[in-house]
Amino acid sequence: MNRGQWIFLAILFFELAFFFKFLRTPKVMDRSILMYRFLLKSIKGETIMAKFRLPDGFMESIIPIKAFHQDGIIEFMKNKYGLLMQVEPSRISEDDIDTHIQKTRSLVDSLHGELLTKAFVCSMQETGYRPLARNVVNIINTQERTPEQKKHLDSLYHHAMENNNTVIQWKFYVFLGLGTYTSLDKAIIAKKQYFPGFSDKLQKLGILVMPLKKKEALASAYKQCITQGGYV
Repeated sequence: MNRGQWIFLAILFFELAFFFKFLRTPKVMDRSILMYRFLLKSIKGETIMAKFRLPDGFMESIIPIKAFHQDGIIEFMKNKYGLLMQVEPSRISEDDIDTHIQKTRSLVDSLHGELLTKAFVCSMQETGYRPLARNVVNIINTQERTPEQKKHLDSLYHHAMENNNTVIQWKFYVFLGLGTYTSLDKAIIAKKQYFPGFSDKLQKLGILVMPLKKKEALASAYKQCITQGGYV
């Protein structure tokens, strides 16, 4: 092949590549036209690019977290520390509401100094039977079962995974603010001092307390609280 033929093949290859990249379907063609028009406007200076500058510390004022520590302690800015725990509240009958309110008030009144508490209720869409599937897997992995029981659990798991209905799942969290401390070690001492009594009073209210100790679980739960929940 001579030089002219090579040039012709190169041009042909370029045209095919250009067609495939920008014109292969009507959708791609429309997108290419929009990109071309935007490029022309940007060259002419007709495209207005909005720019925003946030003041220093703006995000820290919204999410003032400095670090998530093991054992469930959250370190905030200005040397403040707190705990976040997942809870499962029990249902209260109408006859027991007044007693339950009195116990709740007693819990809140027992907080002193910089101690404070908030309760978060988070809602999220989830496939209806996914929580059941997770519980079944946990049972299979942690408890000994007979072959018949394993077969039954396996059928439950597959039924749950095949169900694609979406429902609203609710999660409940309680935050306990420990106050201001000059170091993490002192915050750990404060947790040992205040958390057992606080947890015991929650359990007397019929609330199952599940402390979040791993950093990943703590960060995920805190994200749910500020993005998908409201506090009461």
